Amino acid sequence: MFDTFDLDLGWRILGIAACIFGLMIVASMYLTRGRWLWTLLRLRPVSPLRLFLIWWRGGRPDRYATHRIAAMKAGIPLTPAFLERMAAMDSPAGADQLMSDIVRSHKAEISAATPENLMDLRSGGLDTGVLVSSAIRIKQSGLPVDLDHLITHQRTGGDPGVIADAVLTARSHQISLGVERATAIANAGKDPVAAVYQAMAPVRRELEEPVCAVARDGIELRIRAGVSLKLNLDRVVGGYGEDTVLSRVRQAIVTAVSGAKRHTDFLENPGDLVQVIRGAGVARDTAYHPPAIDIVEILPGEDTGARRRARKAQDDLERARAEREQKLIEIEVRRTEMKTLREEERCAFDSGLAREFEEGKISLAEYDRRAGQGPRAGRAANAAETAASGESDMDSYMNSSKYDGLDGSIR
Repeated sequence: MFDTFDLDLGWRILGIAACIFGLMIVASMYLTRGRWLWTLLRLRPVSPLRLFLIWWRGGRPDRYATHRIAAMKAGIPLTPAFLERMAAMDSPAGADQLMSDIVRSHKAEISAATPENLMDLRSGGLDTGVLVSSAIRIKQSGLPVDLDHLITHQRTGGDPGVIADAVLTARSHQISLGVERATAIANAGKDPVAAVYQAMAPVRRELEEPVCAVARDGIELRIRAGVSLKLNLDRVVGGYGEDTVLSRVRQAIVTAVSGAKRHTDFLENPGDLVQVIRGAGVARDTAYHPPAIDIVEILPGEDTGARRRARKAQDDLERARAEREQKLIEIEVRRTEMKTLREEERCAFDSGLAREFEEGKISLAEYDRRAGQGPRAGRAANAAETAASGESDMDSYMNSSKYDGLDGSIR
């Protein structure tokens, strides 16, 4: 009786366990959408309890199984904890993309792109797909992969694909350009691909306006020049741009023409002007190699020497006119002073004559005679005396007590 009871209990327990196991298998198949059977056939089945916990925590058990299958196929030893983190990601497409990036970086043997590193980058908002694709392209070209510079460039808003394009383009044209230099060029605000093409083929720039300069003989020259700029990739970062080169070319043209004795020196031999410009070091501390310079046109302009002489003659004429006007004004002032002086002399003479008549020193007839003659008779007598002494009437006047001297004023 006891043995029969134990057998029945054992069968019941075994049946219950089988039912539970079957339910777990059905649940695992349901949660993984049939992918659990593939892991079972590979003898690496996923624990149904783990799948249930993933589902209970809000994860995707089917994603867990899918990623584990992909890792098993690629031979990547991913831990269950890492797979659970991927299954708990908000975006299933993002988790699938991350798994694809992990598989591709593993096949390409990019040691820096570890699963944990890619997971952290994906969690930080970076596009690991573009990052891994760029690293794989650089790796396949035979160049060393500097993943840290690509990551830093993408964190600053750059595109790692552009860096890969620049590096591969430079390698195809035998130009030395690494990832570090390409990212530095991009971070400086320049297109690295365009920089590579400009390093291969120079870009021609013409001066916007003719450069006007005057030779020592006074003849003006109007010169139009072109400059072929070839980029130096080693000096793109920290070097001056093309505006500096063009400004230096203009300055060199002005300096060369201004130092020429005759304007025909460069008008007849433009090559001499090109040599002078090249010797001025217009590409110093810039991002370009020494440029090729060509003179497009040289035209003689205005004869500034003749214009300067004509202007000087006009200035001399204006100065002579101003001096003449000043002299006329001085003569008029002198005339006014002499008139005032005569009136003062007349008044003094009349008052003196009246005083002598009142005092009875002269008679009425003498008064009338002297009043009719006026002070001229006295001046005539004085003039005769001064002429005898060798002085002129003007000298006598200027030496008189009423003339002040330098400014011609009356005391």
